[in-house]
Amino acid sequence: MNWVKENPFLTGLIVVAAALLGGLSYFAYSNYTQYAELQATYAAEVQKLQGLQNGSPFPSQENLQKIKESTRAYQNTLNELTKALAAYQMPLDKEVTPQQFQDKLRKAVSHTQAKATEAGVKLPLDFYLGFDAYRAGLPSQEATPALARQLQAIEAIVNGLIETRIAEITQFSRSAVTSEGGSGPTKPKGPASSTAPVPPKVVKNLLDVTFSGEQGRIRLAVNSLLSSPQFLIIRALEIQNSATFGPAKTRKEGSEEGGNKSTPTFNNKSSGALNMLFGRETLAVKMRLELLDFENLTPEPPRKAN
Repeated sequence: MNWVKENPFLTGLIVVAAALLGGLSYFAYSNYTQYAELQATYAAEVQKLQGLQNGSPFPSQENLQKIKESTRAYQNTLNELTKALAAYQMPLDKEVTPQQFQDKLRKAVSHTQAKATEAGVKLPLDFYLGFDAYRAGLPSQEATPALARQLQAIEAIVNGLIETRIAEITQFSRSAVTSEGGSGPTKPKGPASSTAPVPPKVVKNLLDVTFSGEQGRIRLAVNSLLSSPQFLIIRALEIQNSATFGPAKTRKEGSEEGGNKSTPTFNNKSSGALNMLFGRETLAVKMRLELLDFENLTPEPPRKAN
């Protein structure tokens, strides 16, 4: 304490030096923190620049030309797909009127019923090809073209089943097309004016059909779907055999031959006759079909190179 009083100048100098040293330390720390932040920002920007330089495509005139060429190649491939799909779709007659559709429907129903009678195929009561709503009423003009095309496809499918001489069609129904209140796919969201190629839009129409017959006829019936004039997919298939039990090794006295009632044997020593083990069963088939409509099937002209 005496030293401080005896050396006031030196004491003041020490205090000033300590204050300057503290201020210098704070200034150095603040500048280092700011430097570290700037260094981190710089490193992030350098990394971003390197990503752009090494990425594909880098925004250059050369890469822009490559994108244009890739777009043209995609458009050409899309046009080829469009032409291929058009071969699996029946043409849409936009000029058909509701009255003309109803006349075609009545004619198709009459022709199908006559064909079923001739082939010995039983149809559901009041069978109307799934278009019962238009038995006495007319569709809207908006829905008529799609309905007319669907009618042609359904008539061909049903007649194909009848030609295989299955035993019976027990149930048949169809889903409504989009223009008559059916649920179609939602349009993809995107910019209103886009130069990107537009792929075909797929619209699904469901058909539910149940039929029965001998095994060989059922196989022919399923194969007949390959001749459908409209692109279709078998979405679900359920098959039930009339014989729910396998054949027994022995036959009870007085039993009949064939099916579940026969319980056929591997050999029959009493009569010496061979018994049919398989092939007499009938199958009940429940099937869900998807009829596909492809919209936007008009190929776009090839784009010119810029």
